[in-house]
Amino acid sequence: MCKPEPHRPEREGGFSVLELLIMVALISVVSTFAVIRINRSRAAFQLQNSAQIFATYVEKARLDAIRRHGSATVDITGPGTYDVFMDFNGNGNPYTRRFTLEKDVVFTDANNVAITTNSDNEAVSPDGLLVPWADFDFRGRTTECTMLFRLQNNNSERSTVQVMGSGDVTINTAVFTPANISYTNINANSDVVNTATIKGTKPPINLSPCGSGGAGGGGGGFTPPVGTCAGGGTIFPDVGLVTIRRSGGTTATVNITVNTSGTITATPNSNLSVTPATRAVPSSSGGTVSFTISSITKARGLFPITFTNPCSSTSVQVKVTN
Repeated sequence: MCKPEPHRPEREGGFSVLELLIMVALISVVSTFAVIRINRSRAAFQLQNSAQIFATYVEKARLDAIRRHGSATVDITGPGTYDVFMDFNGNGNPYTRRFTLEKDVVFTDANNVAITTNSDNEAVSPDGLLVPWADFDFRGRTTECTMLFRLQNNNSERSTVQVMGSGDVTINTAVFTPANISYTNINANSDVVNTATIKGTKPPINLSPCGSGGAGGGGGGFTPPVGTCAGGGTIFPDVGLVTIRRSGGTTATVNITVNTSGTITATPNSNLSVTPATRAVPSSSGGTVSFTISSITKARGLFPITFTNPCSSTSVQVKVTN
């Protein structure tokens, strides 16, 4: 008679300790990657949202300047803050309101270094580069050919807002050179009506707002104006436009040349200082004298200085930046 086989207990349901450890490790890895992707997506969204809101307020400031036939400004005040000066209530009374970028989004300079503030609580670049701004006149235009605002998040992702001299505002599309244009040759005899031609010997003044040392874009500049003295002498500067920093940050030198003797007097805008105020030219054949220009206020913009002698005058434009 055969003996029955001994009963073997079946394995109870569940996971072993090793299996649980492997599962926990896999869940941790997947969760880590998910969190990283979520954080990166959130940072990218915060960057684009900040750029969109900033560009919207720049455009609102431009339209407000046109509507009021006045001026409106947008200024960076710190790493993540900016001021907008405009009429927010629609009652004709502009005032300044401060806005903040999204978390971990900052303004940077051209080297992608975050903007900071100095002891006067003014926005500055650690590298000494330009801190951009936007000042709109009653036509909705700015004094610069182009101004580029750079934003960056904590993942070093970047976005830009460009303000052109015409007032156009674009996001992540920077334009610094004009488009190629095909020109058609015009015959001076058959294609132009003689009565529509104004003849003269003096070249037109270049009214380009770009400046020779502008903050946002290059090219252009003011042609030095020339005044004619009644006695046949002339007075003219060596430049038509100079750029300095506000509040005495930098100075500029202008050389004035005349071909007769006399005293040259400088009459600056109230935001500027000229040293010395007068210069004597003793030689009857004239000569060249120098004047030093500096800013004495925090105002930015384009300001004139008039230089005169007993029988003529000329002007120099001074662009004051941050």
